[in-house]
Amino acid sequence: METNRVGACCDGVIAVVITIMVLELKLPHQPTWQAPLGGAHAFMTHLLGFICVGLYWNHHRFAACRQVDGKVMRANPLFLFRPSLFPFTTARLDDAEPYPAPVPTRAYGSCC
Repeated sequence: METNRVGACCDGVIAVVITIMVLELKLPHQPTWQAPLGGAHAFMTHLLGFICVGLYWNHHRFAACRQVDGKVMRANPLFLFRPSLFPFTTARLDDAEPYPAPVPTRAYGSCC
């Protein structure tokens, strides 16, 4: 199998993960410039998650491959599992009280 099919699948998974993360961002309740600063930790959590997912996407693991064998096909879902958890762990960390709670913070950090 050629590498472009596996690379396209990875691109699709990463695009869905980033889309879900953006949809999880909550709008501020008041239309003022100061309102978004009230949820600054949530925005920073999303920003860091976006950067980490971008690093996964930018990982050119197929650039050196000419063909994909069974080992790569089995390893690829394991590679994509961690970035797929970013929307869940980001939402969990944002909802944690008191912020930052230890368990959601560890779960979020294990995805990076």
